[in-house]
This record gives sequence, C-alpha cells and structure tokens, in this order.
Amino acid sequence: MKTTKLPPLRIRLNKIRGFEVVSDEFRKYPKVEIQLPTRSDERSAGYDFYTPVDIIISPGQRCLVWTDVKAYMQDNEVLMLYVRSSIGVKKGVVLSNGTGIIDASYYSNPDNDGRIGISLFNTS
Repeated sequence: MKTTKLPPLRIRLNKIRGFEVVSDEFRKYPKVEIQLPTRSDERSAGYDFYTPVDIIISPGQRCLVWTDVKAYMQDNEVLMLYVRSSIGVKKGVVLSNGTGIIDASYYSNPDNDGRIGISLFNTS
C-alpha cells in the first residue's frame, strides 16, 4: 500500500483572515498601542496600515518600519502590500521592494511571530 505524505494541518479556530498584534516578546514597540489595519470604508480596495511611531524619510533614504502586526489567512492566500497611489505621487515614497508579499505560512513564524515590516524609500 502506497502512502502519501500530507502537509501539516494548521488549525485556526474561527479564523479566516485578519490581523493581530504580535506576541509581546517580538514587539519592536512594546509600549505603543498598536492600531490594526482597517478599511477606510466598505468600498476600499484594501486595508490601511498604520505606523506605530512617527517617521521621517529624507529624500533618497530608506526606512524599515516594523508594524508589530501579523496577518492570518487561509493556506492558499497571500497578503500583498502596496503604497497608496497618493503617497507615491505626492510624496515620492514607494516600497523598497515594489510589492510586499506575506505568505500564509509567515503567521506566527517562530523567528518573529510573523511581524510585518514595511520597507519604504523616498524617491524625491
């Protein structure tokens, strides 16, 4: 009889997709109240992420912003990060890597609990 190895089953009770604050041991900003990503309204194409601290990115500078947020989703899904078009056009700020890709398997990663970092670059 031939057996087939199945991938490990990940159980997330009542969780389909959403955001959580990472565990305290992996927080970059443990004393800051983290605002989870939200949609501006019911017609929004995506979620808005919020920086846990104020940042200034000078022209030509890169900045890695740790959000202290992690995302959960189904195994066949991916979270894609983009900079809002108005920020790119008005401020010249873009993602350093073009598009951020967060795989479903990144959730609760043992190295950082799935903490999402966003690398920004000021092209102006």
